[in-house]
Amino acid sequence: MRKTKYIFNAGRMSQKDNTLIFQPVNKDGVKVKPSYLPIEDVSNLYCFGSVDANSALFNFLAKQKVSLNFFDYYEHYTGSFMPKD
Repeated sequence: MRKTKYIFNAGRMSQKDNTLIFQPVNKDGVKVKPSYLPIEDVSNLYCFGSVDANSALFNFLAKQKVSLNFFDYYEHYTGSFMPKD
C-alpha cells in the first residue's frame, strides 16, 4: 500500500535504482545518516524543508506517478510537481 511521506529537514533528494534517497544535513551543513524510501511505498511527497533535487529525480517521480509538494519556512504552500496522467 502506497503512503504519503513528509520531509521536514533540509537536504538532498535523489534516486538510485527504485529507491528514493534523502540525505539530510544538520544546521552546520554536515550530512547525517540518509533515509531510504522504496518508491513502491510512496504515493505523495510533502517537503517542508529546503530540499535540493535534479531533473533525473523529477523524471523518475513522473514515471512512478508520485507527486511532490513544496511548502516554505512558514508552511505556506509554494507549488507542486504533478506527473501527467
